[in-house]
Amino acid sequence: GYLSSRHVIELKITEAVEITEGPSSFSVSPNKAVTLTCRAAGKPPPVLSWVKDNEALPSTTRFPNITIVGTNPSYIFINHVSEEYQGGYTCRSRKLNGDFISKSGVLTVLGAPKMVNSTPTDVISTLGRTVEFGVTPVDSQHVIREIQWYKENSVVYTTSGSSSTKFKFADDNRKLQIFSVTQDDTGLYT
Repeated sequence: GYLSSRHVIELKITEAVEITEGPSSFSVSPNKAVTLTCRAAGKPPPVLSWVKDNEALPSTTRFPNITIVGTNPSYIFINHVSEEYQGGYTCRSRKLNGDFISKSGVLTVLGAPKMVNSTPTDVISTLGRTVEFGVTPVDSQHVIREIQWYKENSVVYTTSGSSSTKFKFADDNRKLQIFSVTQDDTGLYT
């Protein structure tokens, strides 16, 4: 006798997962709508998921303005962006070995930064001298596009203003310098 047996072996051809389009970093004003897009290629077709600051989305109780549509491509729609939506957004897909492949971007919500006076004491000077006031942002989450200084509720100098022989910003725009002070410079500066 002759004994024979038959074995069936299935061969699956896969392609490595590659995220071809992922979220990018950008800034947006409060109350605007935002769309984040993610696409991936591979065989079998990859399924995409989203993470915000290491927390899986959707989390409808924490982020009620986020809607996720699709698994590849996948989109995040955020209506009425506010500060709590600021942070890192990651699109990811699981590879065959179980590891994740991902692309990330940071959403920054623009707004007025909180400022604190770094020299809270009054300044007393003699005529003709240079005086300096300073401010420091207390959070680094905002992009500071312009700083304005007021004297008695009137703008005296801005970072986007024209050059002046009387006023100048120093120390990365954190300090206002007033040159050759006169009696007219006396007052409250904010």
